Amino acid sequence: MKSGCRVFNLYGPTETTIYATYHEVTLNENNYVPIGKPFSGAIVKLVNQEGNKGELYIGGKGVTQGYVLDPVKRREKFISEAGINYYKTGDIVEQLDNGELVFLERMDDQVQVNGIRIELGEVKTIASEVMGVKSAVAKYQNGRIYIFYLADNDKTAEINHKLPRYLNPIIIRVPEFLYTYNRKIDAKKMIEKYYLKKQYLRNDTKDIEQELEKLLAKFNVSALKDLDSLDLVRFIIEVESAFKIEIEDAELNQINNLSQLDQLVVKKLTGNNEVKGAFASEVDLDNLKLLFDNFSAEYGSEPIIASPTAQSLFSQGKTSFSILEFDLKEASYTEIRRIYQLLTELANKVDLLNYAWFINDKKLEFRPILNSSIPFLVATGEIKRSDLEKIMYQKPGRPIFIALVDLSSSKLRLIFSHHSLDAASETLLKKRFSNLYQGDELASALPVSSFASYSKFLKKQNEQVDLAKAIEEIPETSENLNLSKDKKLLHVISFPAKVKDVDTAYIQGIYTLAKAVISERHLSQVTGKLALNIRKFKEFDAQNVLGDLHATLPWEVKATDSLADFKQRYFVTKQLYQTGIDYRYCLFNKLGKDLEFLPVLEKKWKAMNLSPNYLGEVKSVQAVIDEIWQLPFKANYITMVSCHGKMYAILYGDLLKEKNIKICLDGKDFVVQTQILENK
Repeated sequence: MKSGCRVFNLYGPTETTIYATYHEVTLNENNYVPIGKPFSGAIVKLVNQEGNKGELYIGGKGVTQGYVLDPVKRREKFISEAGINYYKTGDIVEQLDNGELVFLERMDDQVQVNGIRIELGEVKTIASEVMGVKSAVAKYQNGRIYIFYLADNDKTAEINHKLPRYLNPIIIRVPEFLYTYNRKIDAKKMIEKYYLKKQYLRNDTKDIEQELEKLLAKFNVSALKDLDSLDLVRFIIEVESAFKIEIEDAELNQINNLSQLDQLVVKKLTGNNEVKGAFASEVDLDNLKLLFDNFSAEYGSEPIIASPTAQSLFSQGKTSFSILEFDLKEASYTEIRRIYQLLTELANKVDLLNYAWFINDKKLEFRPILNSSIPFLVATGEIKRSDLEKIMYQKPGRPIFIALVDLSSSKLRLIFSHHSLDAASETLLKKRFSNLYQGDELASALPVSSFASYSKFLKKQNEQVDLAKAIEEIPETSENLNLSKDKKLLHVISFPAKVKDVDTAYIQGIYTLAKAVISERHLSQVTGKLALNIRKFKEFDAQNVLGDLHATLPWEVKATDSLADFKQRYFVTKQLYQTGIDYRYCLFNKLGKDLEFLPVLEKKWKAMNLSPNYLGEVKSVQAVIDEIWQLPFKANYITMVSCHGKMYAILYGDLLKEKNIKICLDGKDFVVQTQILENK
């Protein structure tokens, strides 16, 4: 060391706010460099000692309070003794005569195999000493020892020969070691990438088929088509977990049976599935612009009322797109012509593919396109959303639908603007087009989808609404929640929930949230309106209709309500709306008897507290959060999803102040947790 330079070896885990001990290097160290003595404010002690060796516990001012949203791990790693909080490091250390500590090994490097205690460090050393092995690591996972090594040639047999037979390790030659974010060996990821996938591929493909059948049987069905939308997502999550793969929506849209899913899994396991796309060129954008600028058609004279949500977004100047992706078998001229023909046949069955948008009295409406083919463009890459906005929203009279073929990624994208398609309709359309494309169904056999007929039905039903009675149906909101919004912060509320269908999701989710708010704020009630996709009405069957069919139902949870009380009111309201009545529809379109009551109705409607919208079962809550960051929702708008037996409510508003609130549901206590995320 240069004169005047002092070097210190610092030690400490993250849970103790990084450094807890220090040792000044003197160059007199021989076999080891101690981790030293504790800093001022840090307390250390050795537990389960054998002589002067033991596990290191660290206490003092730097110790954190625990892990956010993980009470189980907190109880495992933190203890309190004599008023001092300690963190169990899991590090075995030795205390020297001068009080300094020397790190020896990790506790989790000591394992038992067939009752014999093994030091993984010794296994690593033996493997590393084999001629030709550049480096090796030994890890214990799933009851087995795994040895990963780097070498130019296969040294598996030689390593195995050097080790005791009772170890029976799994030895894997790898091209590189994989690490976690904090640079620790990621054994789990290496097992998945370098061992499990290869094992599946070594076996007969019937093993994959049998595994898929076994996973499907958990849902009490024998065919993919028999799964509802919630269970389909759950099943795909099971498949991804079992085979350690990720299935994209565009790929899933092409899967109609287990045989096709089996082929996709094999494709994923072999790694022959990464097709990187590119963005469209300036020429592509010019072609898209010309397609819409030169669009000419005759339109139906009778307007089709857009949904209240579509009207609301449009009046606020917000754009909305549904983009459905499909993987193409090939991007040849013949295939593209076939796709165009299929879409033309589909447009003869689905009127939504033949709509243009207009403005009438400052309101958004649609009209049918009578004498023009569907907009269809082949591009060298993907069209950005911002470019779609500039072109499709530029002026009235433009189509709300376009089909785009992306040659760079061999994908077909069906794009709908102006919030003209809801999530349930997206799922239905994916299934219909996929059946056509795969040849599983003929266009002539597809049911007719008439959003125009649905729109006429709604208008007729709501023209007869007794607005004075409607005012009584909407709950009186006693107190404003006064939610504040920070566009850089998202509040993610989570709690256990067994979601069987949309109704149970709303009943459990809204009741639990409302009870948590009532408990924390000492309120008598919480009110709101929820978005529900109703497709079966008493006088109209909309099960095959594609469009935005969401109705908005008012709700109330009182402090005195049991879950059964709220459930009963929920279904009473739903039954009313299944007649076609929709109070929000009346407000947006000024429909109903005695229109002088509309202002009072509107005032009560706007006063309600919360607006939850359940999207369904999702594979990734983080993906939903990432999407919400892009959307400027109001503070009281709640996006609800379910995933792995939990319900998540995501919003910008500061609905719950406390991080943990205890709730009792059907006699069972559980905790409603809130995590605040910052958009950096």
